[in-house]
Amino acid sequence: SSAGIGPITVRDLADYSGATIPADVRRGWVNAVRSAGSQQGTVDASLTLLAFSAGRFGAQLSSTGGARMGLGADAMELFFLGNAEAVAANRTLRPNGSLTANAFLTPSVSYALPLRRSKDGGLALAVTAKYVQGLADVDARDDGSAISPDTVRLRFPVVLNNPETGAGSGMGADLSLAWRRGTTTAGVVVTNAFNSFAWDASAYRCRDIKADITVNANSTGTSEIPCTGALSERVRQASARRFRPGVRAGVAFVPTRSLTLTGDVATQLGAEDETIVLGPKTSVGAGAEFRGIPFLPVRAGFSVITGGTLASAGASLRLGSFEIGAALQQRTVDGVSSANLMLGLVTVR
Repeated sequence: SSAGIGPITVRDLADYSGATIPADVRRGWVNAVRSAGSQQGTVDASLTLLAFSAGRFGAQLSSTGGARMGLGADAMELFFLGNAEAVAANRTLRPNGSLTANAFLTPSVSYALPLRRSKDGGLALAVTAKYVQGLADVDARDDGSAISPDTVRLRFPVVLNNPETGAGSGMGADLSLAWRRGTTTAGVVVTNAFNSFAWDASAYRCRDIKADITVNANSTGTSEIPCTGALSERVRQASARRFRPGVRAGVAFVPTRSLTLTGDVATQLGAEDETIVLGPKTSVGAGAEFRGIPFLPVRAGFSVITGGTLASAGASLRLGSFEIGAALQQRTVDGVSSANLMLGLVTVR
């Protein structure tokens, strides 16, 4: 899992833990957001519920999900400074923002087929068949909210699907080819070589979150509204997104019994506004595993990814056929830094 915010980061806030944040610092933060365009936040999580392999066969049940948030500078000014300065300047605040989120459940099975064997290596093809069940898809955007000296007007329509009527599903397949000779192993994977997943457009609903507050009256609430006009276009865009093919290639070299060096490159095809993207769209990286202590291997890696970088380090504890592992990642994308935690609770080798 991972979470991050920027340009105002968790570290910025932690520096004032338990203390009052000076007004000039808060004003500086608002100016930083205004220069960056918005305050961004991301949350990503993946969980392998079950994984099993025996001989040439393998099976896995996994879930993935993520959320993206954006808040404009006026929203951050309202949060950090209130509206006193805007009222004094007779200025209207427009706290625009957005939130998108989705989640999936994927059971899959794999089969590996040896194509060629030799004393020190060989070539093998693997096919993975999977079923993708969409669990949730949410798109919330500000629609003209404004806060003036004497009026508060909030409009935040939300487009979301209804899992009870069928959020979306489809079948998919991944293809991989692996080659090994001596101490060198190389492979290439085509993910979603075929994938029929599609969100069900008829399952989407639209709700309006609104508030109107004046010195004399106020009205707040949420209600279901027809998905017409701009909301209809948002439903069309959401339901049109697909899992597009992706390609990953990698190589591993074992120069000594206690050291493995790796390198990989990956890219996902398709325009971002038409693609369901899980993780970075492109990456180029290198890594190493050191097994100087056989039961406690340690790993480290660094990648250049779309819009930033990713650094990671981790270790595992091997006890006979069982392995428990953990790793930390530091990811920076478009100025937003996030710390990622990965846990392998129990692995049976």
